[in-house]
Amino acid sequence: MPLELQSLPMSVVELATDLFARQYGLSGAEIHRVFASYTDVLGTYPMADKPSRWMIFRRGLDALDEDNQCPLLADLLDREWPNLESSDLDRLRQQLTADPPGQRREQ
Repeated sequence: MPLELQSLPMSVVELATDLFARQYGLSGAEIHRVFASYTDVLGTYPMADKPSRWMIFRRGLDALDEDNQCPLLADLLDREWPNLESSDLDRLRQQLTADPPGQRREQ
C-alpha cells in the first residue's frame, strides 16, 4: 500500500493554485523551476501531455507532504506579486500560519 502524504487543507491548495497558477501567477517553466528544489516529479519542461499551468502546480504540490508544501508556498509569498491582490496573498499567509504542519485540525 503506498504511503499517503499528509497535505494542506484543500482550501489552502485551491487558493494557492488560483493565485500562482491561474489568475496571473507563474508560467509553466517558472512552476517547474519553483518545484525543482523540492521534487523532480514534474520532470522536464515542456511536458509531453501539455497540462495547463494549474495542473502542473497541483502535480507539484501533490508530490509534497505538508512539511514541504508550507515552505514552498512561503517562498512564493515572499516574492513580489504586483498583479495579485495583497488581500488574497494575506489570506493565504493567514491560512498557512493558522495550523502548523502536523498540528492541523481534522476536517
